[in-house]
Amino acid sequence: MWEDPIVAEVHRIREQLAAKFNYDVEAIFAPNGRYGAVNWRTIGVFLVGIAVEIPFMNASYPQFEGPAAHALSGADISWLVGFVITGALYFAVTPRDTARPG
Repeated sequence: MWEDPIVAEVHRIREQLAAKFNYDVEAIFAPNGRYGAVNWRTIGVFLVGIAVEIPFMNASYPQFEGPAAHALSGADISWLVGFVITGALYFAVTPRDTARPG
């Protein structure tokens, strides 16, 4: 069977990183694996991120200008607002393991 060298290299690097960072690649794709099926905190943060970006959007298709973008003379800073808010919110809702590997 023919194999693309670029795809083979991507798979090789993925396996190396999985081994280096102790990821169980098979469990990532298993719904009942150790990583679980859905990270609901992340889904919630994603949805909040979409909601907080809307007032700052200025889109040409479909034509839409949010009130904050209008107040900023049409500047679309929704990406920046979404990045900052979702980053901070994700940091706030993600549990941290206080034990560090020795």
